[in-house]
Amino acid sequence: MNNFSYFKTSIYQHSYWIILVVSLLFFIRKGIQYAIIGSYVPLITIVCILLLLSWCLRWNKKRRFIIRFWSILLIIWSTVRILLAVANNLLKEISNNHITHQLGIMGLLISLVFLLMGVYLYRKATTRFST
Repeated sequence: MNNFSYFKTSIYQHSYWIILVVSLLFFIRKGIQYAIIGSYVPLITIVCILLLLSWCLRWNKKRRFIIRFWSILLIIWSTVRILLAVANNLLKEISNNHITHQLGIMGLLISLVFLLMGVYLYRKATTRFST
């Protein structure tokens, strides 16, 4: 087996954990950004999720519950952002630059990616840890 196929197989086998870590890191970054401007709620939320996840890593059923909970939060967050983007484009556009940036093309693409990540994590959490 050459190095590339080993790397490809390794990525595929660990894609669940890679997606979980990427989603958590994204929200840690967002939490820090919002904490800098004075809103600590996103950072506190992600820290609580991380603490619960690290506490439950040993127990399959609790880990499965926490990861499903996280994936449901991702799905809700993404769906709300997509609906807001569609409403913003169909109705009168809001002229606030921050909202326009969040609900623009890049924001919509980020929301779609995180929606797919949430669905993937939810589906894998229900089958992966069934042992």
